[in-house]
Amino acid sequence: MKVKVLVAGLALVAAGNANALINTGSTSSGELFLSVLDQTAQVSYSQDLNIDLSGFLTNTSVGGFNSNASWSVALSPAWSSFFNAANAGSIVYNVAATDLDNGKLNSLDQTYGYLSSFKTSNPAPVPANNVAVVSTPGQEIASRALMYNANPADAEAYTPAAAAYYGNTWGNTFNTKVPTTQNNEGLFNQVLNAVFHGLSSTLGVDQDTGDFFVQDRFDVLPGQFQLTASELKYTVAPTAAVPVPAAAWLFGAALTTLVGANRRRRVLPV
Repeated sequence: MKVKVLVAGLALVAAGNANALINTGSTSSGELFLSVLDQTAQVSYSQDLNIDLSGFLTNTSVGGFNSNASWSVALSPAWSSFFNAANAGSIVYNVAATDLDNGKLNSLDQTYGYLSSFKTSNPAPVPANNVAVVSTPGQEIASRALMYNANPADAEAYTPAAAAYYGNTWGNTFNTKVPTTQNNEGLFNQVLNAVFHGLSSTLGVDQDTGDFFVQDRFDVLPGQFQLTASELKYTVAPTAAVPVPAAAWLFGAALTTLVGANRRRRVLPV
Protein backbone atom coordinates (compact mmCIF):
# COMPACT_ATOMS: atom_id res chain seq x y z
CA MET A 1 0.00 0.00 0.00
CA LYS A 2 1.25 3.46 -0.90
CA VAL A 3 0.25 6.44 1.20
CA LYS A 4 0.25 9.82 -0.50
CA VAL A 5 0.59 12.87 1.73
CA LEU A 6 0.99 16.27 0.08
CA VAL A 7 0.77 19.85 1.32
CA ALA A 8 -2.83 20.97 1.72
CA GLY A 9 -4.37 23.84 -0.16
CA LEU A 10 -7.81 25.37 0.30
CA ALA A 11 -10.92 25.06 -1.84
CA LEU A 12 -14.62 25.61 -1.41
CA VAL A 13 -16.75 23.51 -3.74
CA ALA A 14 -20.40 24.43 -4.16
CA ALA A 15 -23.21 22.60 -5.91
CA GLY A 16 -23.03 22.70 -9.69
CA ASN A 17 -25.73 23.18 -12.30
CA ALA A 18 -29.16 21.84 -11.43
CA ASN A 19 -30.62 18.87 -13.28
CA ALA A 20 -27.21 17.56 -14.31
CA LEU A 21 -26.48 13.89 -14.89
CA ILE A 22 -23.69 12.26 -12.91
CA ASN A 23 -20.86 11.06 -15.12
CA THR A 24 -21.07 7.38 -14.13
CA GLY A 25 -17.46 6.45 -14.86
CA SER A 26 -18.37 3.34 -16.86
CA THR A 27 -16.33 4.40 -19.90
CA SER A 28 -14.49 7.52 -18.73
CA SER A 29 -13.64 9.37 -15.54
CA GLY A 30 -16.75 9.57 -13.34
CA GLU A 31 -17.87 12.15 -10.80
CA LEU A 32 -17.87 11.85 -7.03
CA PHE A 33 -21.30 11.44 -5.45
CA LEU A 34 -22.72 11.29 -1.95
CA SER A 35 -25.22 8.64 -0.75
CA VAL A 36 -27.06 8.91 2.58
CA LEU A 37 -29.56 6.62 4.33
CA ASP A 38 -31.89 7.35 7.24
CA GLN A 39 -32.44 3.83 8.57
CA THR A 40 -35.23 4.91 10.93
CA ALA A 41 -37.36 6.87 8.47
CA GLN A 42 -36.39 4.55 5.59
CA VAL A 43 -35.57 7.32 3.18
CA SER A 44 -32.30 7.97 1.35
CA TYR A 45 -30.59 10.89 -0.34
CA SER A 46 -28.02 11.35 -3.10
CA GLN A 47 -26.03 14.32 -4.36
CA ASP A 48 -23.75 14.83 -7.33
CA LEU A 49 -20.55 16.47 -6.07
CA ASN A 50 -19.70 17.79 -9.53
CA ILE A 51 -16.01 16.95 -9.35
CA ASP A 52 -14.23 14.64 -11.77
CA LEU A 53 -12.35 11.69 -10.24
CA SER A 54 -9.36 11.87 -12.58
CA GLY A 55 -8.99 15.59 -11.96
CA PHE A 56 -9.43 15.08 -8.24
CA LEU A 57 -6.58 12.53 -8.19
CA THR A 58 -4.15 14.41 -10.43
CA ASN A 59 -4.74 18.05 -9.49
CA THR A 60 -2.12 19.00 -6.91
CA SER A 61 -3.55 22.47 -6.31
CA VAL A 62 -7.02 23.81 -5.42
CA GLY A 63 -9.72 21.26 -6.27
CA GLY A 64 -7.44 18.25 -5.94
CA PHE A 65 -7.16 15.48 -3.38
CA ASN A 66 -4.65 17.43 -1.29
CA SER A 67 -6.82 20.53 -0.78
CA ASN A 68 -9.82 21.17 1.47
CA ALA A 69 -13.28 21.17 -0.08
CA SER A 70 -16.91 21.37 1.01
CA TRP A 71 -20.25 20.73 -0.65
CA SER A 72 -23.44 22.28 0.73
CA VAL A 73 -26.37 19.98 1.44
CA ALA A 74 -28.38 22.54 3.40
CA LEU A 75 -29.15 24.49 0.22
CA SER A 76 -30.83 21.49 -1.38
CA PRO A 77 -34.65 21.24 -1.12
CA ALA A 78 -34.26 17.45 -1.30
CA TRP A 79 -32.03 17.52 1.81
CA SER A 80 -34.59 19.62 3.66
CA SER A 81 -37.24 16.97 3.04
CA PHE A 82 -34.82 14.13 3.84
CA PHE A 83 -32.96 15.27 6.96
CA ASN A 84 -34.51 14.78 10.39
CA ALA A 85 -32.15 15.72 13.23
CA ALA A 86 -34.04 13.38 15.57
CA ASN A 87 -32.88 10.44 13.45
CA ALA A 88 -29.23 11.54 13.23
CA GLY A 89 -28.08 8.46 15.15
CA SER A 90 -29.44 6.16 12.45
CA ILE A 91 -28.09 8.02 9.42
CA VAL A 92 -25.21 6.49 7.44
CA TYR A 93 -23.41 7.85 4.40
CA ASN A 94 -20.64 7.13 1.92
CA VAL A 95 -18.85 8.80 -0.98
CA ALA A 96 -17.78 7.07 -4.18
CA ALA A 97 -16.65 7.55 -7.78
CA THR A 98 -15.07 5.39 -10.47
CA ASP A 99 -13.08 5.56 -13.70
CA LEU A 100 -13.33 2.43 -15.88
CA ASP A 101 -11.86 3.88 -19.07
CA ASN A 102 -10.57 0.85 -21.03
CA GLY A 103 -7.80 2.93 -22.56
CA LYS A 104 -6.50 3.62 -19.06
CA LEU A 105 -6.79 -0.06 -18.18
CA ASN A 106 -4.69 -1.07 -21.19
CA SER A 107 -1.99 1.47 -20.36
CA LEU A 108 -2.08 0.78 -16.59
CA ASP A 109 -2.98 4.41 -16.01
CA GLN A 110 -2.76 5.28 -12.31
CA THR A 111 -6.23 6.89 -12.32
CA TYR A 112 -8.06 3.72 -13.45
CA GLY A 113 -10.05 2.42 -10.49
CA TYR A 114 -12.44 3.77 -7.91
CA LEU A 115 -12.58 6.10 -4.93
CA SER A 116 -14.50 5.16 -1.79
CA SER A 117 -14.88 6.32 1.77
CA PHE A 118 -13.70 3.87 4.45
CA LYS A 119 -13.98 3.75 8.22
CA THR A 120 -10.26 3.23 8.74
CA SER A 121 -7.10 4.52 7.09
CA ASN A 122 -6.07 0.92 6.46
CA PRO A 123 -8.82 -0.86 4.49
CA ALA A 124 -6.97 -4.19 4.93
CA PRO A 125 -7.19 -5.40 1.33
CA VAL A 126 -7.80 -9.08 0.70
CA PRO A 127 -4.90 -10.34 -1.51
CA ALA A 128 -6.11 -10.88 -5.06
CA ASN A 129 -3.71 -9.38 -7.62
CA ASN A 130 -6.06 -9.15 -10.57
CA VAL A 131 -7.92 -6.45 -12.44
CA ALA A 132 -11.35 -7.78 -11.42
CA VAL A 133 -10.87 -6.70 -7.79
CA VAL A 134 -10.69 -3.13 -9.08
CA SER A 135 -13.23 -3.24 -11.90
CA THR A 136 -15.99 -5.14 -10.05
CA PRO A 137 -16.50 -2.53 -7.29
CA GLY A 138 -16.05 0.15 -9.95
CA GLN A 139 -18.89 -1.32 -11.98
CA GLU A 140 -21.09 -1.32 -8.87
CA ILE A 141 -20.40 2.40 -8.41
CA ALA A 142 -21.15 3.13 -12.07
CA SER A 143 -24.45 1.23 -11.79
CA ARG A 144 -25.39 3.24 -8.71
CA ALA A 145 -24.68 6.53 -10.50
CA LEU A 146 -26.80 5.34 -13.44
CA MET A 147 -29.71 4.69 -11.06
CA TYR A 148 -29.40 8.20 -9.66
CA ASN A 149 -29.48 9.56 -13.20
CA ALA A 150 -33.01 8.22 -13.65
CA ASN A 151 -33.99 11.39 -11.77
CA PRO A 152 -31.58 13.93 -13.28
CA ALA A 153 -31.09 16.36 -10.41
CA ASP A 154 -27.97 17.26 -8.47
CA ALA A 155 -29.73 16.11 -5.29
CA GLU A 156 -32.64 13.74 -4.74
CA ALA A 157 -34.48 11.88 -1.97
CA TYR A 158 -35.80 8.31 -2.34
CA THR A 159 -38.25 5.98 -0.59
CA PRO A 160 -37.93 2.14 -0.54
CA ALA A 161 -40.21 1.95 -3.59
CA ALA A 162 -37.55 3.62 -5.73
CA ALA A 163 -34.84 1.54 -7.40
CA ALA A 164 -32.27 4.15 -6.35
CA TYR A 165 -33.14 3.79 -2.64
CA TYR A 166 -29.90 3.27 -0.67
CA GLY A 167 -31.24 0.19 1.13
CA ASN A 168 -32.17 -1.66 -2.06
CA THR A 169 -28.99 -2.11 -4.09
CA TRP A 170 -26.29 -0.11 -2.36
CA GLY A 171 -24.68 -0.09 1.08
CA ASN A 172 -24.02 -3.73 1.99
CA THR A 173 -24.24 -4.77 -1.66
CA PHE A 174 -21.34 -2.47 -2.51
CA ASN A 175 -19.41 -3.69 0.53
CA THR A 176 -19.55 -7.29 -0.71
CA LYS A 177 -17.87 -6.21 -3.96
CA VAL A 178 -14.98 -4.38 -2.29
CA PRO A 179 -12.01 -6.68 -1.49
CA THR A 180 -11.40 -5.38 2.03
CA THR A 181 -12.43 -6.24 5.56
CA GLN A 182 -13.59 -2.68 6.30
CA ASN A 183 -16.96 -0.98 5.81
CA ASN A 184 -17.15 1.93 3.38
CA GLU A 185 -19.96 3.78 5.16
CA GLY A 186 -20.05 5.74 8.40
CA LEU A 187 -22.53 7.34 10.76
CA PHE A 188 -23.68 10.93 10.43
CA ASN A 189 -20.87 13.29 11.59
CA GLN A 190 -18.38 10.40 11.60
CA VAL A 191 -15.07 11.05 9.84
CA LEU A 192 -14.33 8.66 6.98
CA ASN A 193 -11.05 8.15 5.18
CA ALA A 194 -10.77 8.57 1.42
CA VAL A 195 -9.14 5.61 -0.33
CA PHE A 196 -8.42 5.04 -4.02
CA HIS A 197 -8.22 1.44 -5.25
CA GLY A 198 -6.43 1.24 -8.59
CA LEU A 199 -3.77 -0.53 -10.61
CA SER A 200 -0.11 -0.75 -9.73
CA SER A 201 2.42 0.45 -12.29
CA THR A 202 4.54 -2.58 -11.41
CA LEU A 203 3.59 -5.99 -12.80
CA GLY A 204 3.64 -9.02 -10.55
CA VAL A 205 5.19 -12.37 -11.51
CA ASP A 206 3.49 -15.72 -10.89
CA GLN A 207 6.01 -17.83 -8.97
CA ASP A 208 4.73 -21.06 -10.52
CA THR A 209 4.36 -20.12 -14.18
CA GLY A 210 6.57 -17.05 -14.50
CA ASP A 211 3.67 -15.17 -16.11
CA PHE A 212 3.22 -11.46 -15.48
CA PHE A 213 -0.01 -10.15 -14.00
CA VAL A 214 -1.49 -6.77 -13.12
CA GLN A 215 -1.34 -5.91 -9.43
CA ASP A 216 -3.79 -3.70 -7.58
CA ARG A 217 -2.97 -1.02 -5.03
CA PHE A 218 -4.70 1.00 -2.30
CA ASP A 219 -3.79 4.70 -1.93
CA VAL A 220 -4.91 6.39 1.28
CA LEU A 221 -5.54 10.03 0.39
CA PRO A 222 -4.54 12.79 2.83
CA GLY A 223 -8.10 14.09 3.30
CA GLN A 224 -11.12 12.76 5.20
CA PHE A 225 -14.84 13.06 4.55
CA GLN A 226 -17.40 14.18 7.13
CA LEU A 227 -21.13 14.73 6.66
CA THR A 228 -22.83 17.33 8.88
CA ALA A 229 -26.31 18.83 8.89
CA SER A 230 -25.18 21.56 6.51
CA GLU A 231 -22.38 20.16 4.35
CA LEU A 232 -20.12 17.35 3.27
CA LYS A 233 -16.51 18.24 4.03
CA TYR A 234 -13.23 16.89 2.68
CA THR A 235 -10.53 18.05 5.08
CA VAL A 236 -6.78 17.63 4.73
CA ALA A 237 -4.78 17.66 7.95
CA PRO A 238 -2.18 20.46 7.97
CA THR A 239 1.40 19.37 7.52
CA ALA A 240 3.08 19.31 10.93
CA ALA A 241 6.15 21.48 11.43
CA VAL A 242 9.37 19.52 11.96
CA PRO A 243 10.37 19.95 15.64
CA VAL A 244 13.82 21.41 16.28
CA PRO A 245 15.81 19.69 19.07
CA ALA A 246 16.45 21.74 22.21
CA ALA A 247 20.20 21.59 21.61
CA ALA A 248 19.72 23.29 18.26
CA TRP A 249 17.69 26.07 19.88
CA LEU A 250 20.44 26.57 22.47
CA PHE A 251 23.09 26.62 19.78
CA GLY A 252 21.09 29.15 17.77
CA ALA A 253 20.56 31.37 20.80
CA ALA A 254 24.26 31.28 21.67
CA LEU A 255 25.21 32.07 18.08
CA THR A 256 22.81 35.02 18.03
CA THR A 257 24.35 36.35 21.25
CA LEU A 258 27.88 36.12 19.81
CA VAL A 259 26.85 37.85 16.58
CA GLY A 260 25.19 40.62 18.57
CA ALA A 261 28.29 41.10 20.71
CA ASN A 262 30.53 41.28 17.65
CA ARG A 263 28.26 43.87 16.09
CA ARG A 264 28.40 45.98 19.24
CA ARG A 265 32.21 45.78 19.26
CA ARG A 266 32.37 47.05 15.67
CA VAL A 267 30.49 50.24 16.44
CA LEU A 268 32.60 51.16 19.48
CA PRO A 269 35.12 53.99 18.85
CA VAL A 270 38.80 53.01 18.57
